[in-house]
Amino acid sequence: MRSSVILAILILTISLSSVLYAPAALRIPAAQAATTPTLEVWNPQYGKNLTNINPGSNPNNLQPGTMFDVLINVTNAGPINGFDVNLNYNITTSLPNVIQAIKIGDELSPGLFDPHSPPPGPPPGCQVNVLKSEIDRPPGRIRFAATILGGCSTGGTGTLFRIHFKVVGVGVTSIDIVQASHGLIASQVIGPPPAAQSIPVQISGADFRNKPGLPPVAQFTYFPSSPSIANNVAFNATGSYDPDNQGEVNKGIQKFLWDFDDASVSGDNVLQSHVFLFTPTIYGTGYFSVKLVVIDADNGLPGRLVRVVYVNPGKVHDLAVSITLDKSQPSVGESVGVQVTVSNRGNQDERASLNVTYDFQGTKTLGSESNFSIPLTKPSQQFSYTLHTDNLTPRVYTITGYVNILGNATDANPQDNLYTASFTLKGANTAGLFSLSLPVLVGGAVVALAAAIGAVQIFRHRKKAEETRADAL
Repeated sequence: MRSSVILAILILTISLSSVLYAPAALRIPAAQAATTPTLEVWNPQYGKNLTNINPGSNPNNLQPGTMFDVLINVTNAGPINGFDVNLNYNITTSLPNVIQAIKIGDELSPGLFDPHSPPPGPPPGCQVNVLKSEIDRPPGRIRFAATILGGCSTGGTGTLFRIHFKVVGVGVTSIDIVQASHGLIASQVIGPPPAAQSIPVQISGADFRNKPGLPPVAQFTYFPSSPSIANNVAFNATGSYDPDNQGEVNKGIQKFLWDFDDASVSGDNVLQSHVFLFTPTIYGTGYFSVKLVVIDADNGLPGRLVRVVYVNPGKVHDLAVSITLDKSQPSVGESVGVQVTVSNRGNQDERASLNVTYDFQGTKTLGSESNFSIPLTKPSQQFSYTLHTDNLTPRVYTITGYVNILGNATDANPQDNLYTASFTLKGANTAGLFSLSLPVLVGGAVVALAAAIGAVQIFRHRKKAEETRADAL
């Protein structure tokens, strides 16, 4: 079972890496021809537009207390081996929840990844491994991921999983497939082994409404259209409008709510300037799902638009170092094996130097590499050293590794250029000389004493026999 889990995670990891390092056109699929594979949210009764503002029109009227399911379907993808899909079903945290997801335990049934389903489910004898099954972590967010083990695949048209919802309020919301999150691809469908690569798909969410009135239309543009790291990006939402109230201020829109999917504070202006961040001090790169929610002035209804913005990292230089020791508590005289790993976390081939030291009588060098290459084709280099402890005194010792990029490049994350590892050196092992128990020691002493007395007695008998022989002569 453990090996199965490791294999499944490896398959998803490899496929994700292939997405991140593929050409940009392959990463976020755009609307293409009708035969383009699709990944969509679907309801058997309402389709993609779950709207019912007439409580008495039918038994399942989408009013508070009723239940409904949505299916996450894939179409025309060909054979597939796995998926990793994120959903967001709260249009904004500024408004009360309208629907609530409920986990019932059979989200894969019936579907392409239901192990108990007949074809087009998994082939007989192939095991389905569910890697993620998360609802409301965080609130309003859903993530399901699964793969088929044993080199198997399933059909590329059908249901991946379904989510059960309860209506808890009156209003408008959306159920969106999250395309990107904090710089990374967030949803993907994975092709069959051995390549197990992400399949470009067109993504489509669903709308929910059980309140009368026309929701507003959210629209925005941004410049530059291909921003680079640390660029100030200008977002413009003046194209947003309320269809039945366009003559008012801001074309009937009373609130503009931005979510930039990064570490920054969201904005609330029609014109918004933004720099993407991973942390308050580290600029963000990669793919970000920028969402604009507009709320109209007459009905208080929201509308939303989500667009994926790619922030080009440009040239990124980033080396990191780590250390592992083969012993944590050696004794004086034992050697300590030290393995130092240097990793290239940037997007450029690098040349570097490495210095490894330990604290004894100040600082002593254990090993150094003055000039070595660490290309993207081999982004991890390992160096092995041996620390002899014969002349060291018992105490805690710290080994430090420091890697430096050569040339004029500046490391984007200098915090991971230095790494320390410690071990405790114990006194020499002399326990063997004193490990005998007291009874054994006493017993040994008695035996030795008896042997000595016996030797004296033999000597006396021999001497007396010689004296008697001499008298007889």
